[in-house]
Order: sequence, then structure tokens, then C-alpha cells
Amino acid sequence: AKFDASGNPDSTFGINGTEKISFYGGLEFAGGLRTDLNNKLYLAGASYDSIGNHYVPVAGRFSSSAVADSAFGVTGKIVIDFTLGLQALRLLPATTPLHLTGGEAYSLLPLPGGDVLVGGSYGPNCFITRLNENGTLDSAFYGTGFLVFQIDPVYNNRIEKLTALPDGTVLLGIAVDKLIDRDYHVVRIAPANGFILDSDFIDFNSGNDWIHGIAVGNAGELICAGRSVDASHSQISGYRSDW
Repeated sequence: AKFDASGNPDSTFGINGTEKISFYGGLEFAGGLRTDLNNKLYLAGASYDSIGNHYVPVAGRFSSSAVADSAFGVTGKIVIDFTLGLQALRLLPATTPLHLTGGEAYSLLPLPGGDVLVGGSYGPNCFITRLNENGTLDSAFYGTGFLVFQIDPVYNNRIEKLTALPDGTVLLGIAVDKLIDRDYHVVRIAPANGFILDSDFIDFNSGNDWIHGIAVGNAGELICAGRSVDASHSQISGYRSDW
């Protein structure tokens, strides 16, 4: 949905200010939404593949009025596919259900020049890919156009946030779901080639931690907001988490 400056539905966007966007036509969710300097909309998320019986990562680009941009991929909508193995990412039209392993795209980041980074999970792995302006893989990014890795190889890892930093690098916010808690990590990469520069671990109460937003302050500092479960409060009736 899109609203004008007065908070009213924008009639130039979709139908009466709203637009339904579908990839496979079944269960779907949006993981990230961004605009670029040309007011084009980028959407990342997941679509349910009834053939593979799981979600698969998807990404699309649309005009400011919600029309799919056919200059991005084939139809403006792309399925990110690892059917051939984790070393052979393919970009497929949203009409090709051939997926063996499930995944989701949770975040994206348009870059200067028209490229876009898309991050999420595939199986237990983090993945990040850089797409050219026309929706093809940028082979200069890690030599393949994508990078698959794990912070903790025992558990499920996924990239949830992509944030541009003042020095031109990109910060990845990564969640690791463990058996008894949930950890959050930040990893800084070079967006041109995908090389990992450094990383850190964020922990609040040694329990389940969620980072819902990462922003950069005027002085370049990082501001993170989310919630964390405090074990000492877990017996309180109705308690879910601290903010």
C-alpha cells in the first residue's frame, strides 16, 4: 500500500493505493521493501513452492505505480534457486517450480549505479547475492555473484538486515536460531566483491534476541532496536520479551 503526504491512499499506486504482488500465487510474504534514487520499488520475500513443498526466496522490481519492471529479469520478478547445489545459484522466472531446498529473502539494499543486494537464508545457510541492474548475477561479487556461509554451522542462520554504512561498506544483521536461545550477529562486507571485513556478536540477556531495526546515526554510530527474552521474567504471566 502507498499513501500520500496527508495519509490518504495514493490513487496512482495500484488500485486505490494498494497492489497485490504474487510470484507463485500461493502463500507468500514480504521480507523487505526499499526504493532507489529513481523511486523504483524493490521487494524481497518468499513464495511457497507447492512442488518442492517449501518456501523459496524471491525478489522483484516495480515502478513507483507498482507495475513490474520487465527490465529486471524476465518479468520483473525473480526466484533465487539453488537446485543445482549451493555453488550454483540460478535466477529463474516465477513460473519455474524446480526447487529442492527451501529458503527466504528477508532484506535487500539498492546500490549506487542500479545494482541491488538481496540477503536471506537457504536451508540452514545465510545467502547474499548481488544483482545487476537488469536482474542478472554480478559475477564480480565473490566471483560468482553470491555468497553462502554460516556463522554457526550447527544451527539455522539467516541474514535479516542489510544496512549501508557511511564508509561505503554494508552491514549484515544475522540471526542464529539455537535450541535454547537466539543469537544475533553483525557482519561487515565490501559490497563490490562480497569480502567479509569483520564481525561482532550482540547479546542482551543471554536468551532469545531479536533485532528489528538497524539505523546509522549522524556521527556514523549504529543504533539497533529489538527485543530480548529475560529468563528471570519468563515466569511472569503473559510475559513475552523485553524491548
